[in-house]
Amino acid sequence: MPAHGKYYVIEYRYAIQIKDANNVMSAVAKANEIAEQKFGFRPKNWFARIFEYFGGPDETGPSNEYFYNPHSVSYRKVDTNWESHQELVKNGEEPNAS
Repeated sequence: MPAHGKYYVIEYRYAIQIKDANNVMSAVAKANEIAEQKFGFRPKNWFARIFEYFGGPDETGPSNEYFYNPHSVSYRKVDTNWESHQELVKNGEEPNAS
């Protein structure tokens, strides 16, 4: 590592829609297969964000969001700040800049 500790973090994303999965892990597995077939690579050891949609026509945005960690072969639901964000949207407000 350079003397001043300078480094970069690059996040690559490939959006793949999965319609026939029953859960997060099967959706990730199917997305991996599609990436290999369509793009010629298998996202091995890649972190992923999974957005789950199941709302009706009056709901915008994902119903749930998950973060997948391939090293622990697990995922977690991302739900911090959702309630406060939904309140802001409902009230027509914007988040405070920090």
